[in-house]
Amino acid sequence: MPPKGPHSLLVGVTGGIGSGKTLACRAFESHGVPVLYADDIAKRISATNGSVRREIRKVLGPRAYRKDGSLDRAYVASKIFSGSSHKEKINAIVHPRVRRELRRRAARLAASGHRLVIVEAALIFESGMNEVLDYTIVVDAAREVRIRRIVRRDKVSRADAERRMRAQWEPRAKRRLADVVIDNNGTAADLRRAVKLLVKLFSRIPRP
Repeated sequence: MPPKGPHSLLVGVTGGIGSGKTLACRAFESHGVPVLYADDIAKRISATNGSVRREIRKVLGPRAYRKDGSLDRAYVASKIFSGSSHKEKINAIVHPRVRRELRRRAARLAASGHRLVIVEAALIFESGMNEVLDYTIVVDAAREVRIRRIVRRDKVSRADAERRMRAQWEPRAKRRLADVVIDNNGTAADLRRAVKLLVKLFSRIPRP
């Protein structure tokens, strides 16, 4: 992301809902690798940036924010996953600002000497973010495994979990674009071992 000077090796981690991409990122953090969570940055920008708030209200209406000023995530999710054009409009508002913030944070980490930085984002390929990353990792799992995880984690029905999955890219498309694929159908320990191996491999690649 930083256009000039030495910078960290930037590796994107993505995957569909229920794939375990966030757990993989926690494993990277356990090895001292900093992780930039693009979705968290997007939430903060959506909640605190005045111009973003106004634009989101134009798209989704006043119900997008609660009376206390916080983003009504349940309402926003229901609109975004409804199959309408809302998702694309919201992404067009938020994504450019997220990418600017990611560039700023990545440059700061590079300046402090980090050789490897992970960027976690649900929409790396959909947003074109992969074009500014050195490598991409897709975390994937079998459909039934993902459904069980979503239902258990989010306390939603199977139908709702399936609806959320349908709103995202097919895993096959992401797997074709990825440099590395982690099949996360096993245990958390299996996932941690896979990440440990990747940390060793990436540590041997010279910084750009």
